Amino acid sequence: MSKSFDIKKLCDESLDELFSKEYFESRIKRKELKNNAEPLYSDLDRRIAFIVHAVTIRSGIILEKIYYNQIKNCCLHLDVWSEEKFKISKHAMQLASDQDNKDVINTDLPYGETYKIGKKRKKTRQIDLLTYDKSKKTLNSYEIKRGGGHHDSEKQEKIIENLIAVKMLLKDYGKNEKNLEVKKYKSFIISHMNQELFSPNYRFLQVNGDEVDKHFNSKIKVHIDKDYDYFVSEFKKRFTKLKLEAV
Repeated sequence: MSKSFDIKKLCDESLDELFSKEYFESRIKRKELKNNAEPLYSDLDRRIAFIVHAVTIRSGIILEKIYYNQIKNCCLHLDVWSEEKFKISKHAMQLASDQDNKDVINTDLPYGETYKIGKKRKKTRQIDLLTYDKSKKTLNSYEIKRGGGHHDSEKQEKIIENLIAVKMLLKDYGKNEKNLEVKKYKSFIISHMNQELFSPNYRFLQVNGDEVDKHFNSKIKVHIDKDYDYFVSEFKKRFTKLKLEAV
């Protein structure tokens, strides 16, 4: 059963900021300073266009938090955490880019090194969700996406590359960073809206929103849908009200 977490507060705070006129004006001023403001529309038109663009990003962030909290609260057989900066080594990136080599997916690499990009930036990945099943000694990582659109082949390859790179480092990460006994380990992407993100050859990397109950062995979909429906309904109310101002 789901334990409550404050989804209402989470969604309301996000939408309050998104629909705030002050927030919009601060963003527009940044564009004006860069001579990047669109002159074709009225202020209200620009505000509506801004909200339409921004809500897709915000809904993705909300979904990450919903999945994390509901899996943590409902799946008591799992230890659940996230990793803001999962280190990706140069060797992992090089091997993961060779997707024609089918042996790559079963390769293990030591965790701890980071691939330097430029002079300062190091290659890390945000892992939205990690789970460990103590009884099965299984460690899994997840990237959580809305999954409502189609990715071109280049984007698909990049997502697959990142998933494979994480998977190659996952066993050693669990063993040496978290002191876990790891017998099985996989890296997945969750497509909440069930859009097939990859070609059939890589379907095994994907978990659809309508498959999460079976995958996590727990009735979590009903709670996830309820929480996300609140965000959607609140957005529609506020957006409808704003559009009426334009009439």
